Amino acid sequence: MSKYMQSMTICWDCENAVPSADGSKGCPWSVSGQPVEGWKAKRQDVLAVVCGRRRKIESYMVKKFPMFKKDGAK
Repeated sequence: MSKYMQSMTICWDCENAVPSADGSKGCPWSVSGQPVEGWKAKRQDVLAVVCGRRRKIESYMVKKFPMFKKDGAK
């Protein structure tokens, strides 16, 4: 497994990564940006362009998560 693959968050494969309009999907992080109790994650802020300005955005590399559900859409 490549170093890049080892550093990917499990969120990219989770059904709860994107909140749904009806509230049936999502997690505290994807809904409101709140770290989730019980997850195993390392804070890894990222640089992003927001309103035309570069700034650091709080982010996490999630390895284990109690609300993880494998996304079957892929």
